[in-house]
Amino acid sequence: MRSVAVESLLKDLQIESVSGNLPRKVNGITQDSRLVEADYIFAARSGASALGTDFISQAAERGAVLVVTDRELDEPQPLPVVRVVDFRSSLRTLSRAIYRDPTSKLKLIGVTGTNGKTTSVHLIRSIIEAAGEKCGLLSTTGYDTVRHQIDAALTTPDIDRLNALLREMVDAGCRWAVMEVSS
Repeated sequence: MRSVAVESLLKDLQIESVSGNLPRKVNGITQDSRLVEADYIFAARSGASALGTDFISQAAERGAVLVVTDRELDEPQPLPVVRVVDFRSSLRTLSRAIYRDPTSKLKLIGVTGTNGKTTSVHLIRSIIEAAGEKCGLLSTTGYDTVRHQIDAALTTPDIDRLNALLREMVDAGCRWAVMEVSS
């Protein structure tokens, strides 16, 4: 993974406040503290049942170097914090930039509906591969980036995870990706 300058990432965000000394570069972004790697941004979302900010210490222990959140934090944090106006928009902007806009390098096919999505994406992928093309797959049964097969936590991954998976597909030589899409 190539590093991206934090200064260039933040210029496109609507920022409420910054606390702490910002790192110079980051390697990735995730909302899941269990997926944090060295030099990652931890995107701490306000959820219905849990607050991402509750997991900042865990993210720091795993190698996060920066937190992005839309919540005002009262207590000092172990990492620098960027508070943004619109979390979802900021997450989309950051993940697209960090993972170098992988959707612009892929032909994406999304399958939605009540029944048959999993079967359909596997059939479509088989057709693409029979034509001699590399094709990634995102499905309820798992994510296949060609380099790695990963158990699926969600049918459609969150935008940060989606961009990371699509970037891995591009780096593996895929020109196509087929995915189940939650409607």
